[in-house]
Amino acid sequence: MNKKRDKRFIKSVLLMTVMVVSLSACGAESGSQESVQSLSQQVVSVSMTHPEEVQMTDKYMAIGEVIPEKRIDLYANGGGSIEAIWVKIGDEVSPNDPLISLSDSTVTYNYQATESSLRTVKETAKVSLDQAKESYEESKVLYETGAISQDTLESANTQLELAQKKYNDAVVNYNNQVSNLRESVDDRIISSPIKGSVAAIEVNQGDPVSNQLAVTVIDQSSVKIKTAIPGEIKKTLQTGDKVMIYIDGNYENVEEGVIVTINEIPDLQTKLFDLEIETKKPLILGEYVEVGLVKQTLETWAVPAESIIREGNQAYLYLSTTDGVEKIEVNTGLSDGNWIGVDVLDETLSINGDTQVILDGFDKISVGQPVEDINKN
Repeated sequence: MNKKRDKRFIKSVLLMTVMVVSLSACGAESGSQESVQSLSQQVVSVSMTHPEEVQMTDKYMAIGEVIPEKRIDLYANGGGSIEAIWVKIGDEVSPNDPLISLSDSTVTYNYQATESSLRTVKETAKVSLDQAKESYEESKVLYETGAISQDTLESANTQLELAQKKYNDAVVNYNNQVSNLRESVDDRIISSPIKGSVAAIEVNQGDPVSNQLAVTVIDQSSVKIKTAIPGEIKKTLQTGDKVMIYIDGNYENVEEGVIVTINEIPDLQTKLFDLEIETKKPLILGEYVEVGLVKQTLETWAVPAESIIREGNQAYLYLSTTDGVEKIEVNTGLSDGNWIGVDVLDETLSINGDTQVILDGFDKISVGQPVEDINKN
C-alpha cells in the first residue's frame, strides 16, 4: 500500500512540474509578443509635406547661337580683279563707306540682274504682307462674332507685324543695295550699305573675281537667336510662338523670345530645321544660349523628388495615414528638377493637398508604423 501511495505522489509532483514549466513558457512567449508589438507601435519622427497641384511644362532644349539681325553679304559682281581693300575685319563702317575697289567696271552688266533679284524679294514680301493683312482683318471679324479666341486674334496680329517687318527690311535692303550697285557701276567701289562692322573679308588684293562673295557687313545693334530643331518638334511650332531663353546656362533666369522664322528645308547633313528667334533681352554676339521649346503643358499633382523611393523599375511613396505608414506605387512624370509629377497606379487610391507624404527616415519605418511630423511643432 505504501508503495502505491508513493507512486501516486511522484506522479502528482511530476504533473505539477510540467504545468509550472508550461505556464512559464506561455508567459515568456506572451511577453515577447507584447514586446514586438510595442516596438512596432513605436511612433517614429519623420519629415512630411503635402503634394502640390502644379503646371508642369515638357520642353525640348536646343543650343542657340546669337547672330546679327542684319547681315549683308556684298559680292564682287562681274569679272576683273581686286584693286584695293580699304578695311579690315572688325572695322566700324557707316553707309556708303568704301570697302573694296575693283580693277575695272565689268560689274555693269550684272546690275540689272541683281536689281531684278532684289525687286523680286521685295515684291514677294509685299504679297506676304497683303495676305497677312487680309488674314488679320478676317480674324477680327471672327473674334467680334465669338468664333475665335483672343489668343488666335493676337497670333494673327503677330503674323501681320512680322510680315510688315520683313517687307520693310526688303525695301530698305533693295534701296541700299541698288544704290550701292549704281555707285559701283560708276566708280567700281563696293561700299557698305549700313552702319555696322566688317565681319568677314573673302578676297585678297590682286585676286581675280567673278560674281563671288567679297565682304560681309553686320549690324550688331540688333541681334537674334538661331537654333536648329528636328522635324517632329518643327511640326508642333509656328512663327509667333513664344519660347524660353536661358542665357549662359542660368536656368533660374528665364527670358522670353518669339519665333520669327522656321526654315522649311532641313540641313542636308544634320537633317535639322533652322529656327530664328527674337527677344527684347540685349544679347552679345557669340553668347551661349539655350532655347526651351514647349512641347506640352500639364496640370498634375507633384511631390518633392526626395520623397520618391525607387526599387528596380518601380517608384513608391510612403504616406502617413490614420492607420500608420502606407506604401503606394506611382508613375513618375514631368519634373522641374525639385518636384516630380506623379500618378497613383492603384485606381482605388489617390493623393491630394491633404495627403501627408513622408520625406525621410525610410530606414526606420515600415508599413503600419505610426509616425509624426518632426516639423509640426
